[in-house]
Amino acid sequence: KEFFKTASTMSWFKNTLFVITADHKGVAFEDVYYHGIKRYAIPLLFYKAGDSTLQGRVKTHAQQLDILPSIMDYLNYDQPYNSFGNSLFRPQIPHYTYNYGGGVYLIQDEEWMMRYSDRKVLHLYNHHEDSLMRINLLGKYPEVEERLMRQVEAVIQTHNHAMIHNGLKYEK
Repeated sequence: KEFFKTASTMSWFKNTLFVITADHKGVAFEDVYYHGIKRYAIPLLFYKAGDSTLQGRVKTHAQQLDILPSIMDYLNYDQPYNSFGNSLFRPQIPHYTYNYGGGVYLIQDEEWMMRYSDRKVLHLYNHHEDSLMRINLLGKYPEVEERLMRQVEAVIQTHNHAMIHNGLKYEK
């Protein structure tokens, strides 16, 4: 509150898009934030003084990779750039989140969360019906497993190729 009170007196305030987020999650006090789908949840807020389009909540999964495309979209930037994320201001685009740790990839979309390692699906959960991820649906929805597996493999392949060929920077 004090920050915005002071910032609002600065000449640049009305021309600034503020992006407020965390770099890591905090300590979990509820099971859904410790074991469940919100295990990696952090806040993400976009604010620009006087812009009523930035009110309310976006009801989609998001990740820090979505910040750059969201800013570029907000600014109506129409030139090429590299990003693995998607604009949060375009809800019609399918949104996925990705995590990696201990040799296991985690991918989630609006309904499903899958753990994947060594070209195998390890776990599949419907996080709408099982927010604590206790019921492993592995093998029961092969079309979902295949779709999520292709998505995470595409990201892995694109990232690895870009790293090998120094392709994460954009050159005109």
